[in-house]
Amino acid sequence: MKMEKKITNHMYIQNKDFNDNCLIFKTQFAHFENKINNYRAVIEKKDKLWNDYKIKYDEIISKKKSDLIRLNVGGQKFTTYKEMLISQSFYFKSLFKSSTSLNSNFTDELFIDRNGDQFELLLNYMIISYANPVKTTFFNYILLRIKDMNIQNKVLVESDYYIVS
Repeated sequence: MKMEKKITNHMYIQNKDFNDNCLIFKTQFAHFENKINNYRAVIEKKDKLWNDYKIKYDEIISKKKSDLIRLNVGGQKFTTYKEMLISQSFYFKSLFKSSTSLNSNFTDELFIDRNGDQFELLLNYMIISYANPVKTTFFNYILLRIKDMNIQNKVLVESDYYIVS
């Protein structure tokens, strides 16, 4: 009988240890399950943010693509943004404002019968000025980049034609 009691007592202890271990396991499992659900919520939130950013990025890119315009100035071809041209040149502002056909998505080139070499210098200035309007003035830009006075004068004449701000 003593042996039987010992075995029963031993089995009770083992069963209690097993139950305690199960309880610890259940607690740990619930803790990890909670952590996984928290991570899942964070991932879903970040995924939604990413999708929102992607949609905004796609909208910006599609707007920018539709805002592109191709110019043919004296046989030289340029591609730039209408928005930049409008903000930097009264000539282009007037041109795009007065012509509804140019305000739609422009698929062909816009031909301008002027000197392309001088326009390239003006376009570079307009792009720089659009990106960073405080850094440079038109005259400083021309004087620093063009050493030939004859070309400087031609570019200044072109700037008057395009009414570059």
